[in-house]
Amino acid sequence: DLMIEFHEQKVAEKTKRIETYKALKRGNDRINELKQEISVLEKALTALRKLPTLRNELLVRRARNFSKTSRPYESFWMFYDLYRENPEDPRSEFYQYATFSGALRIKKQDVVLELGSSYREKYPEGDYYSDVTAGMVAMMEETADFAPMLAMLKDFLDKRPMDAFSAKFLASWAARLFEEGRLQEI
Repeated sequence: DLMIEFHEQKVAEKTKRIETYKALKRGNDRINELKQEISVLEKALTALRKLPTLRNELLVRRARNFSKTSRPYESFWMFYDLYRENPEDPRSEFYQYATFSGALRIKKQDVVLELGSSYREKYPEGDYYSDVTAGMVAMMEETADFAPMLAMLKDFLDKRPMDAFSAKFLASWAARLFEEGRLQEI
């Protein structure tokens, strides 16, 4: 991206010089030389535009490094930016999950619930569906937000009865109903 911007800037500068030389009606040799330089820069621009951008991959590496070095806030915000800036990226599911995970780690409850709900809606068969549900359930238990938690657990158990998390979720669901004295529903 920076190389493309640099080359575009150079083409613009040289084009202005050509216009200046033409306005002054002098320097035909210099004008031809500038046109050749512009031609070389445009060929380089064409080649640069064909190269894949590595920006997101580098940002993911930085975010993971922040996670590994116990800097969860930096990691969260880096993944959050990736998630917001790249909604159509093939790795957007991972960006959303990583952002969700970071929000859980730093206890950003509103973001956890927003991203978790969005993830569950957008990726009902997603790779991280069970983990996201587990994170949301844990957050709802901490905040004593039991009504939506029970509805989420029931929905999960209805859709994925054989999932690895189902036994734990069934126990949580039944325990909560037992505490509320709703034994008939169990």
